[in-house]
Amino acid sequence: MMETLQALEASAFSTWVRESPSIWAYPTILTLHTVGLGVLVGANWMVDLRVLGFARAIPVSVMSRAFPLMWAGFWLNALTGALLFAGDPTTKGTTAVFMWKL
Repeated sequence: MMETLQALEASAFSTWVRESPSIWAYPTILTLHTVGLGVLVGANWMVDLRVLGFARAIPVSVMSRAFPLMWAGFWLNALTGALLFAGDPTTKGTTAVFMWKL
């Protein structure tokens, strides 16, 4: 497993994510990861609060419109999370905290 993580870390893409001075590398990936989490959690809260009884005038069936938004946030997070992991796989891939996060 460690050999695979080291090979990933030595790749050109991993080096670009980690060391590029371009704003399109790590800062943009991290920003998109944060936005994806905000979209996912925000839409989820909207549905959860309605299920808990807030805004009773809104039918629960209308909340189904939020699911595509939640899926978009999830997949944005999955993609950008994989890119962030590729930037530093040996450090992140060997910690128990990161494994619990997954």
